[in-house]
Amino acid sequence: MSESRFRVLVVDDEAPIRSVISRALASKHDVVAVASAVEALALLEGGEEFDAMLCDLMMPEMPGMDLCEIVIQKWPLLGQRTAVLTGGAFSDRASQFLESSGLPALEKPFSLKGLQELVGSLTASKRA
Repeated sequence: MSESRFRVLVVDDEAPIRSVISRALASKHDVVAVASAVEALALLEGGEEFDAMLCDLMMPEMPGMDLCEIVIQKWPLLGQRTAVLTGGAFSDRASQFLESSGLPALEKPFSLKGLQELVGSLTASKRA
């Protein structure tokens, strides 16, 4: 039995990070990587469906926290399969968001194995 491929939305304003994540996940997943929360929201509102989302917490224009809150509200199943990427520098709001949202977080720099395990855990409920 072959393992299912999942669609993973990656939202990060840093091109090198998007590239590393895309390459690391491409063998098992279909990755769509965008540079902003606004782009991600446009895809979701346009009817694109994803099995999991990785979202940078701190981005210009619209912070990842805002995107995650919208996703949790409008697309609750995707919200349950969302994780945040953090650079370690937290504002008070970011710290509060991480604590209250309960979303898994992966701190940059992360290992490729850690990234793959995180995505595996996010999509595990879809395999069942």
